[in-house]
Amino acid sequence: MRSEFARTQSNGIPRVIGSCFGYELEELYAKLLGGEVRGGEGDGGYDVVFRHPLHSWMPVGVQVKFSLQERLMAFLARALRASNQRGRWYIFVCVGEPPESREILLRSFDECGGWVGFDVSRRNEIFTAIKITREQFPVRTLPPRFYSVSGLTRLESRV
Repeated sequence: MRSEFARTQSNGIPRVIGSCFGYELEELYAKLLGGEVRGGEGDGGYDVVFRHPLHSWMPVGVQVKFSLQERLMAFLARALRASNQRGRWYIFVCVGEPPESREILLRSFDECGGWVGFDVSRRNEIFTAIKITREQFPVRTLPPRFYSVSGLTRLESRV
């Protein structure tokens, strides 16, 4: 069943009511972030790519999930296993409905490593899982070059 868009937020992005296909939610996040949708098979975990104001020298990837499913937990588990491997880079995670503004979303990315919509049950538990996963990744200071490695991304210094 396709999404029903019942009302519009103040930023012009439709508020999602009911079930939603993943690509529709990816489009909502892309519009809010001013990025583009790259979702699909072989996207390397990048459903949406945008330029973060603090890191404008590199594309930033976002993994979008429309509900708490086994896939979200599998993605976080894969990220956690990869966090201690040299060269892995964290991908932000968004679950459920987008927030009211881009600023709220970016602040959540910076503080927690992702966003969990108010429509998602067990919201605080999911935020905690995302934050714990994010904290396992070391801070990188060199500009990276990205390419896909089993759903995550690889970081290599430019030579």
